[in-house]
Amino acid sequence: MITPGKVIWVAKLARLRAIRTLTLNPNRNHNHPTSGDYDYDQDEDDDAGTAATRASSSLTARNGCDIGKSVKSLPLVLLSLIPFAASASLFTFSDTEFSDFDWSANVVAGSTGVTPSQALTGGNPGAYRQLIENAGGLFTVGDVGKNFVYVPSIDGPVASISFSFDYFNINAASGVAIEHGLLITQLDHYYLADVVSHLGGGGWITDSGSGLTASDFTEVGGAAHPDLSLPFTFGYSATTVAGGPTVTVSGVDNYLVTVSTTSVPEPSMLAWAAVTATGLLGWAGLRRRH
Repeated sequence: MITPGKVIWVAKLARLRAIRTLTLNPNRNHNHPTSGDYDYDQDEDDDAGTAATRASSSLTARNGCDIGKSVKSLPLVLLSLIPFAASASLFTFSDTEFSDFDWSANVVAGSTGVTPSQALTGGNPGAYRQLIENAGGLFTVGDVGKNFVYVPSIDGPVASISFSFDYFNINAASGVAIEHGLLITQLDHYYLADVVSHLGGGGWITDSGSGLTASDFTEVGGAAHPDLSLPFTFGYSATTVAGGPTVTVSGVDNYLVTVSTTSVPEPSMLAWAAVTATGLLGWAGLRRRH
């Protein structure tokens, strides 16, 4: 809670920094460790009233310090006092085991169906996520991490998204490609970014990207982009590109997504800053009149 005592303390601290002629007198009686009185450099036998009078009349002369210059320095003093905590935070979503309970595969575009499962061996290394697609042509599956939910109102506004995962077109007919990409699902809509295509064979390949924003994600079958100020869920996509019916087997391993977010000042900090500014500017006006 912001109290009058705190405002007084902020004003006194600003005065101490701006004028640089004050020294804390440890012999004074302080009712609060942050609201103690300050005294100017003068003889110990001065009484409090005389000290205050001499301090007020000698602001300009003491150490060549002009109160006008002190007032001009207030913006710098204010910036040094306001605790704006704008710092970057990172949220990470990762999986290397792919339990069937943690993922949900959905047909996004095309017909027939998909059989998802956790394969315990053959990954890069160990377990991996396997999809068997019974494609009737162009066929897209969205495989979503059930726990990979990002809530901007709680976790912070999204600055950018980075990702990497390994993928493998394990078994496909000659000339049949499988496309993999980073997936975001939001309000029953599916959005893809950084889609890469790979023919069968060749082993595990890593797909990665960084600095992604909403404009990098495009809705499947459309042109819309997600609203990253609303909650969304991460996953990946697997699209079979074939001219006719075919069965493909693909895998994904070492899934990793990192969300970079910039924190904003809390309302309490903004209120504190406003009170601080009011106190400092009021003090400046008072000194200029005197």
